[in-house]
Amino acid sequence: MDKVLIGIPTYNEKLNISSLLLEIFSLYQGIDVLVIDDNSPDGSALVLESLRKKFSNFNFIIRKNKRGVGSAHIDIFSYAFSSNYDFLITMDADYTHQPLYIERLIHKKEKADIIIGSRFLDKNGVSDWIIHRKLMTIFGHFLTKYFLGMPEDATGSFRCYNLKCINPNFINFIENKGYGFFIESLYLFTINNYCFEQIPIILPKRASGESKMKLKDVIKTLSLIARLKIRKNKYFEINI
Repeated sequence: MDKVLIGIPTYNEKLNISSLLLEIFSLYQGIDVLVIDDNSPDGSALVLESLRKKFSNFNFIIRKNKRGVGSAHIDIFSYAFSSNYDFLITMDADYTHQPLYIERLIHKKEKADIIIGSRFLDKNGVSDWIIHRKLMTIFGHFLTKYFLGMPEDATGSFRCYNLKCINPNFINFIENKGYGFFIESLYLFTINNYCFEQIPIILPKRASGESKMKLKDVIKTLSLIARLKIRKNKYFEINI
């Protein structure tokens, strides 16, 4: 039987993480979950410790300080590879990524190297979002599609990775430790001819708490897209 891990980065998600994990474990048996928390000041560690006592297939790591969502994903990948998982599903903790879609990702897990939950395959994908977040998301998709040649949803983190097909060394070439991780990693996979499939998802507004994305993150993402375009030849030289 394939070993499947769900990896979730958290920061101040105390109000969401418990109910999210309880829903995941009620829907899916035989799947492990790892949470990487950046020492959330809201007391998330106590909630995570309580959950670990209840579920043998749950683990978490508390990092000493806030190091970025991309850095958390790199640690999730390192954990998954070192623990010999066959598939890794990554998702957010704020209920914008709904557990019901996990089944659809798993259903297609053998059909591509990376399965991507896309907000752009359904016209209602981000219809519930406030206007400025919606415009930022659509603009980011436009840039990655037409400037980097990636028609997939490159800025989202709801993905299933076939670790049997992915070279573990790829994490050593990722420079961006923030939200740009998702664009840079997918671009690296694209250059190296990995196979993608997408499933349509609808993202509601987050259940509670505040969005972690700030204006500076948007600026960094725009800068990253420009750098990837300019340094395209560098990525052709990376063989993963």
